[in-house]
Amino acid sequence: MVPISRWLLLAVLLPLLAACSLAQVRQQSEQIEAIGRIEGRIVVESGEKGTPIAVLYMADEPGYRLIGFDAVSAEGRYSFPALPGRYFVAAFVDVNSDLEYQPEEHAAIFGRPDAIDVGPGERVSVPVLPITGPLRERPDGRAAASDELRLPRMNLGRVVSLDDAMFSDESVSLGLWRPLDYIRQFGGGLFLLQPYDPGRIPVLFVHGISAGARDWRAAIEALDRARFQPWVLQYPSGTSLELVSEHLAWAVHELHRRYAFDRVLVAAHSMGGLVVRDFVRQLGRQYPEMLPRIAWVLTVNSPMGGMPSAASGVEHSPIVVPSWRDVATGSVFLRDLLEWDWPAAVPYYLVFSYRSGQGDDGVVPLESQLPPKLQAEARRLAGFNASHAGVLQEPEFVAWFQGLLGE
Repeated sequence: MVPISRWLLLAVLLPLLAACSLAQVRQQSEQIEAIGRIEGRIVVESGEKGTPIAVLYMADEPGYRLIGFDAVSAEGRYSFPALPGRYFVAAFVDVNSDLEYQPEEHAAIFGRPDAIDVGPGERVSVPVLPITGPLRERPDGRAAASDELRLPRMNLGRVVSLDDAMFSDESVSLGLWRPLDYIRQFGGGLFLLQPYDPGRIPVLFVHGISAGARDWRAAIEALDRARFQPWVLQYPSGTSLELVSEHLAWAVHELHRRYAFDRVLVAAHSMGGLVVRDFVRQLGRQYPEMLPRIAWVLTVNSPMGGMPSAASGVEHSPIVVPSWRDVATGSVFLRDLLEWDWPAAVPYYLVFSYRSGQGDDGVVPLESQLPPKLQAEARRLAGFNASHAGVLQEPEFVAWFQGLLGE
């Protein structure tokens, strides 16, 4: 995690000007903070058997652009984050679980010809969308919108190498300062580092701010590949943490739908610990059937109590990266996260680190790493004499991590 204090702020921002302008950073931060939400419910009235899929499109004139898709909850509900703009929502019943629409599958569209308008930060509730059968020709004479329902595979479960450009230092920096550009260029997502093997347990690694999956390289390379398979979440660390955790909950749910794995282990570093805590909360709300699949969760050097330096950055910086707001001491995101109680059925392990003679790991104060509430929730605490980022490379930590996996 990058410490942002009042007098370090200028030193952090000046090198940034060599890569991009403050105006670009400010514009993307403001766009993210203007994100609203489109939500609604789908009812399959036709009796078609399968998984209802909700699909969101931006109504670009004269065409449209796919924004995202979501397997709806047991109650038929869906929710999409959306930048200000005009949208329409489609839905179909995924009979064969391939995340691709076939014309014979039952489907429906809402928002054509009158699009759904979303203003800055606005939450729009869409009327119930009934699926009554296959799509028919539209009143304007155009063919049924089978092309509009064709979904890309995105990055969900794509097999990559840690040497991929998306994990480079330059890309990680782009993800912090210009997260929308990072998404356009790389997409981010939940990746596999080897083809899925049903005989091996997934271990999901989550990075922190101004970081990437390569931070976990030592632990990943030490995995017993006969028993475990590494997964990594890669996301632009400048964006809203709730958006990241929401996506992670959806992605894990979708991979379970695809592979039906028995369990997954989750390890998170730094700000990634906040993402993962909210991920577990999101699972409990949206996909409660998934909670028993989380075998355990580990957080390492996470600022669970917030960062005073981030709060100073929010107050004094000429630009504010959205994730700073979330990690700042006393933020609404942190307050809600700490008021929520960790589910007893999901074992939680908490790792902290410190430097000899210092009160922190060089970035996160010990009192933020060790809030009393989280100490009470943890099955076990472990401390290491190491720096904030260096702890992940420490042989002592890697050995301890292997021991935890062995249990």
